[in-house]
Amino acid sequence: MTTDVERPISRETVRRALGEFQISIETQQVVLIQQYIKILLRWNEKLNLTAIRDPLEILYRHFCESMFATGAIPVDKGRIADIGSGPGFPGIPLKILRPELELCLVESNVKKGTFLAEVVRELQLTNTRC
Repeated sequence: MTTDVERPISRETVRRALGEFQISIETQQVVLIQQYIKILLRWNEKLNLTAIRDPLEILYRHFCESMFATGAIPVDKGRIADIGSGPGFPGIPLKILRPELELCLVESNVKKGTFLAEVVRELQLTNTRC
């Protein structure tokens, strides 16, 4: 039996979902989204990081909605702080879409902060502090 944690969302599904929000994305960014969802689902089994457990719903509700902001706000360069970051939304999706941003993730919950540090490490997100 395959669980949601073991079954990644396909690249085509990620591209299609983001396309619905008029977001174009590079292949490496798609891979980062897939990795992030996998990490989130794995950690969510032990910690309550998000009530959303379905990978497709995570893609739409967390990634697409977070990344949609880049169309409304010109955030190509500069610094951004995600205060009360929780599981890293919208900060990490914005960083994936705009890697040149400096990102500061601020989270007072130690377990969530540990999760964020792990995501930053595994995705190798440069110029990102937790």
